[in-house]
Amino acid sequence: MIGEDGYLVETTVSLTDIGKLEVGQTGDVAVAATGTAYPGEVSSIGVIDQSSTGTPAFSVTVALDTGRTNC
Repeated sequence: MIGEDGYLVETTVSLTDIGKLEVGQTGDVAVAATGTAYPGEVSSIGVIDQSSTGTPAFSVTVALDTGRTNC
């Protein structure tokens, strides 16, 4: 959590897609349980493979602004 109106969300992104991301890139993050989309910004991209399978995946942290929605 980054304050009253935001959260940090960490996910993993495959090697084939990681090159499409960069720190500072913005976009919307949809919450499947509610159907709500929040604006977010990539705040960090990991450099170490986080996968437990044979397909490399890297951690990505996105800062969400939950004070605004993009439904």
